[in-house]
Amino acid sequence: MEFEIVDWDDEDPEALDIEAEHSEAHMIVRVKTVVEPDEPEDLSAVEVRDLMSKASERKAVAWEAKVRLDEDRLLKGDISWKIL
Repeated sequence: MEFEIVDWDDEDPEALDIEAEHSEAHMIVRVKTVVEPDEPEDLSAVEVRDLMSKASERKAVAWEAKVRLDEDRLLKGDISWKIL
């Protein structure tokens, strides 16, 4: 299933969420990214609440994604996905 990004400002370092849709699904993803050897943290309770509220308003499903990058800023391992 391929999603189309409908809302994400990749020029804004403060942009926290990526909103994407497919004919059968609509999702909002909060991505936590770190450079190794660090590990991405879980979303805080406040972040989960805010993301769930935003997703509900837009009739979307909320997701958390964790990404690790190597020293060259390339993906290290797999992206960890969690539905909220």
